[in-house]
Amino acid sequence: MSIYDIMASFALIFRVLKSTSESRLWGSAGNMTTCNIFSFLQLVGIPGSQMYNVSLTIYYLCIVRYNMRERRFRRKIEPYLHIIPALWCLLGAIFVVSTGSFNPFEKGAGGCWIAPYPSDCIDNDEVDCIRGGKANLLSIIFLGIPLFSSMIANVCILVVIWYTVRTQEKKMDRYRLRRVSIRLAGTLAGNGAPGGVLERALAHRSRRRSPTRSRTFLRQALWYIAGLFACYTFSIISK
Repeated sequence: MSIYDIMASFALIFRVLKSTSESRLWGSAGNMTTCNIFSFLQLVGIPGSQMYNVSLTIYYLCIVRYNMRERRFRRKIEPYLHIIPALWCLLGAIFVVSTGSFNPFEKGAGGCWIAPYPSDCIDNDEVDCIRGGKANLLSIIFLGIPLFSSMIANVCILVVIWYTVRTQEKKMDRYRLRRVSIRLAGTLAGNGAPGGVLERALAHRSRRRSPTRSRTFLRQALWYIAGLFACYTFSIISK
C-alpha cells in the first residue's frame, strides 16, 4: 500500500513537470511525455492504495471472523489480494495511455489528467476530439468505481469484524460468569447480607466500566471511516 501512496505522491510533488503550458498553470514545465508518465503513476497509485486497503481489511476479516490460519491464508487468499489491485490499476493505466486519454486540462489534477483534447470537444459539437473522446467513461471505470467500491467494501467489512468481536466478547463474559462458584459468590456477598463485598464490587465496577475491546475497535473503525470519507468523498462525487 505504501508503494501505491508513494506513486501518487510522486506525481503530485512533481506537478510542474506533470502539467504542460496548455494547462495554464503557474510554473508548468512539462510536455506530453511527462504528462503521460506522471498521470500514469497517479492513476495507478490512487485507486491502488484504496484497493490494497480493502485487501488489508479482508486479511483481518479472515483472521478474526473465520479464524483462518496464517499458512492457509497465505496459500489460498493472499495471492489474489496482491494480484487483483495490481492488475486492475496497471492494466487500466496502460489502457488509458494507449487511448491517448491523458491530456492537459486546466481543472485537472496537476494540469494533466484523464480528459478530452481539446478540453471542450465533448460539450461542444462544433469541436472534434483529437484525443480522449471516452475520457469521462474511462475516469468513471478506472477511478470512480474503484474508489467508491473500496469505500463501501471497507465500511461493510469493518462492521462485520466489529460484530464478530462484540459477539465473541459477550460469549466470553457469559463463560466467565458461569465459572463463578455459588459458594464463593455467597461468601463474598456476606452470606446473602445486603451490602456485601461482591455487591459493592459490582456496583463499583458498573460505575467505572472500562472500555471493552469491541468499543475500542468500534471507535478506531469510526475514526478510520471518517478519515476515508473526508479524503475521498468529494473526489468520488466529482468523478
